[in-house]
Amino acid sequence: MRKKFTQLLPLVLFPFLWGCPEPAADTNDTASDPTDSMEPSDTDDTSFAASDCPGSVAWFRDNAEGISKETGLLLPNAFGLYDMLGNTIEWTADCWHDTYNGAPVDGSVWTDGDVCDYYVIRGGCFGGPASMLRVSRREAATPTQYGSCATGVRCARDADAPEDTDAAAQLTNLIWVAIPPGTFDMGCTQEDSDACMDNEFPVREVSVAAFFMTATEVTAIDYFTITGNTPNTEQSCPSCAANHITMTDAMAFCEAVGGRLPTEAEWEYAARAGTTGAFYCEE
Repeated sequence: MRKKFTQLLPLVLFPFLWGCPEPAADTNDTASDPTDSMEPSDTDDTSFAASDCPGSVAWFRDNAEGISKETGLLLPNAFGLYDMLGNTIEWTADCWHDTYNGAPVDGSVWTDGDVCDYYVIRGGCFGGPASMLRVSRREAATPTQYGSCATGVRCARDADAPEDTDAAAQLTNLIWVAIPPGTFDMGCTQEDSDACMDNEFPVREVSVAAFFMTATEVTAIDYFTITGNTPNTEQSCPSCAANHITMTDAMAFCEAVGGRLPTEAEWEYAARAGTTGAFYCEE
């Protein structure tokens, strides 16, 4: 039987009492890197302020107070996934490419070999403006980078993969949500065309097979339970989204619980959940 949070609390509260050290800065980035787009902009986002969307589904600069938040508090999307936008920006398994030219249309991972110089991260974060939360917006990060938008992790699993019964995996509070198969237009959609960047084109139809995805981003308590490492959440909040997670560590965590990182196509398909606007809460 899966252990409850209160049973795990004595195991993990101890390291949180001292807070978390700041991560070492990534020294591999240059001004010409695609990671420059990760920097939160000072663009006026008043166009989004008049509505509860995206604030009803996402933690970002206007409501997060500069820290990651407890997962699952805001509204989910139509697939039952929480915090697909905001809170922490999430790793995908895909290598970064400047456009979608040549991208697979079957939802599979798009790589350049065994190791990528940059990987795609998605969803915006607690420190960024609403404009960074657009569902089609793409960011890049090196495998060892945390970025100005703190990187977190959400896991996926093939539909035919058995749920991990390993003792370590059973200690987590992860909930796996079944994502149905489907076809969608990936990239900048007509409703969002004024805000799109060049790397969100060309739009193409992508078919995604059924898979599983964790309902929330991995929490600090679950990350510590599996890895023994205390993520930099900058506050004593075991149930908040773990952040400042590298690509390598994110991949290792997902594998340890019987999963993997989602492909970029799976991520956008799951985030949209049948919607076509800038934020899935609009519909």
